[in-house]
Amino acid sequence: MAYAVVECGPLDCFVKLVVEDLRSKPYGRRRVFSWEDYAMFDGVVAMRVSPRGDVAWVDCSECASRSVAAVWALGVTNTEPKQLENGRGIAPRSLKIDGTTVRWRRNGRQRSASLR
Repeated sequence: MAYAVVECGPLDCFVKLVVEDLRSKPYGRRRVFSWEDYAMFDGVVAMRVSPRGDVAWVDCSECASRSVAAVWALGVTNTEPKQLENGRGIAPRSLKIDGTTVRWRRNGRQRSASLR
């Protein structure tokens, strides 16, 4: 399971991404990653999790107008997410994880990158 949460303090906000494996007992495996600069994004608009715990997501600024979006991935063996692409024309609903490959569409064309 993966989800994103916006947490705000008195001066600023940040996004926290949480990935939890609920199959493990008693508490499961949990990874939490936080990043700042939330003010420049509308937030996480698409997220996918693989069976092994890899996660990919799209965040964007003005997604409704198809302005600027970014595709991110955090592989199960990585400690930091990596940005796979950034720009106009990324279709958030096209995001998929196939094995260790993240796939999405940009301006109608299929794009992909490795999680490793």
